[in-house]
Amino acid sequence: MTFLVAVLTGLGVGSGGIYILYLTLIKDIPQAEAQGMNLIFFITATLAAATVNLIKKRISFVCIAFTVPLGILGAVGGSYVASVVKSETLGIMFGVLLMVIGISGFIKLRKKGKSDG
Repeated sequence: MTFLVAVLTGLGVGSGGIYILYLTLIKDIPQAEAQGMNLIFFITATLAAATVNLIKKRISFVCIAFTVPLGILGAVGGSYVASVVKSETLGIMFGVLLMVIGISGFIKLRKKGKSDG
């Protein structure tokens, strides 16, 4: 399954969401643990991508200086929210987020299709 998630990630599919759904619905792993496992997977993939992009000199350090502090702030804030919100509520929030992202992507795809032809 992890290999399939990695392939889907490479193809641009929101595989993190798929992986969390798999872990929670099929493997019956609690939401918080599934998110932690997904985070470990994501960090590993990010380190590999960052290494390749550093070697190919595709990284803007000005962009990093802007995004890293915001990422740290988001991680700390998200960690706090996860520690005070019930696991069931986190699951509902995550499901709603996936629905919003999916609907947004569908709407953008339809708009693009109308403008192309």
